[in-house]
Amino acid sequence: MKFVKLIFIISIITTSIFADRGQVEAFVERFYVTVLDRDSDEAGINYWTNSLLNGQEAGADIAKGFIFSDEFISRATTNDAFLYILYRAFFNREPDSGGFNYWTNYFNSGKSRSFILDGFLYSEEFTNLCKEYGIEPTKAKSIVSSKNYRLKKTGQTISYMDKDDGDYQIGLDNNYSRDNIAETVTDHVTGLVWQDNEDIKLTFTLEKADAYCKSYKGIGWRLPTIKELIYIGEYTSQNQEGGFIHNYSYTTFWSSSSVNDNITWISHSYNNLIYYYENDFSANVRCVRSK
Repeated sequence: MKFVKLIFIISIITTSIFADRGQVEAFVERFYVTVLDRDSDEAGINYWTNSLLNGQEAGADIAKGFIFSDEFISRATTNDAFLYILYRAFFNREPDSGGFNYWTNYFNSGKSRSFILDGFLYSEEFTNLCKEYGIEPTKAKSIVSSKNYRLKKTGQTISYMDKDDGDYQIGLDNNYSRDNIAETVTDHVTGLVWQDNEDIKLTFTLEKADAYCKSYKGIGWRLPTIKELIYIGEYTSQNQEGGFIHNYSYTTFWSSSSVNDNITWISHSYNNLIYYYENDFSANVRCVRSK
């Protein structure tokens, strides 16, 4: 098994830079009220507030602490009530019918509450809520991080020149699964979930494509980067049909990777080549989110 080792630097910004104690206490108090249905106690709110201020915990950690607490579990909420609580706690709103039905289908298919919770924790709406209170949604990484990244095989089996992909044919085999209820495909190597329905044949300008993905089923969806987009291509042949993705449109797809303020990278799904176009060009969209 081959690996690429990347060393990268991540700047650390603690929660306390952005928030004063009053903001953080208000953030914590929300979870007492919306999740536990009571006001905070002094020991509890001090513990969670201090944990946020000193960077020991982030917004997602606080949320998990409340949702998986013995006190909340003992409430024995129904799945419907659980979803209402998540919408109020993480999105500060009532559920919309489309989103509520989306998560209800997951419950009906046997998904756990932990799975559902992750969809809310890593959503844009929760990230924005955290920012309103000056809270970091997830923990900062260490200053220097070294991580092994597994490489996927491209699928190219014919070598056209020395030392190309067809020559080496190294990396991990594709590992995909399809959720027929949600009409998504999960890449278990990269951890990305891809939109896979007839809507990928719709075309948008970049601005409308970005808005479409951010509102797509409401939870954490976005435009893919150009690297993510070309990573799902099969390079065995130009014919992509019959593979792990069911819905294809042999045309151009938007990415979120810009060349400059007016031009953005696009991938052509027929030959897996990349181009760049002005942002008012009309192209297809395949949204993506993390698992």
